[in-house]
Amino acid sequence: MSNERSNHHQHPAQAASTNGHFRTLVDAMPQQVWSAQANGSLDYVNQRVLDYFGLPAGEIIGYKWINLVHPEDQAEALRRWSEAIKNGEGYEINFRLRRADGNYRWHLAMALPMRDARGNITHWVGTSTDITTHKETETALAVSKTQLASAQERALIGSWELDLKTNTRSASAEWFQIIG
Repeated sequence: MSNERSNHHQHPAQAASTNGHFRTLVDAMPQQVWSAQANGSLDYVNQRVLDYFGLPAGEIIGYKWINLVHPEDQAEALRRWSEAIKNGEGYEINFRLRRADGNYRWHLAMALPMRDARGNITHWVGTSTDITTHKETETALAVSKTQLASAQERALIGSWELDLKTNTRSASAEWFQIIG
């Protein structure tokens, strides 16, 4: 009998051991892990979630999690979550979450529906990953590009680039002015 099949017929002590092992793995993951009922109401969060927010599960479960989302991001987060539940499609969004120290950090939240044999959604499983460093790098790169473009325009110098993987070329407007 395969492992997958034998797991359905475990002795209660084995099932408890497997459940304990699963919780240990989920709590050790670097992501915030959560699950929700078919209607979208959170019903489980891992230890990383509790530690991050410094709150007991009762203050996060259900739809209370929305109070931890930055006020400017709440409407979009709820709209997209409601849309995913309604359409039965995956959920993916970047938003800011308030850490236990009161600071907001950017997160990538993703969730997928779990379905029964008939295709009905039975549950949602999701993760939230802190992407603040990535967002800060994106912002710094955008500022750097703007500064480069401004400097090239003022100095009447241009630049060009060749992507060796795709063999595509690009150049600044100043480059084209210089070479005619």
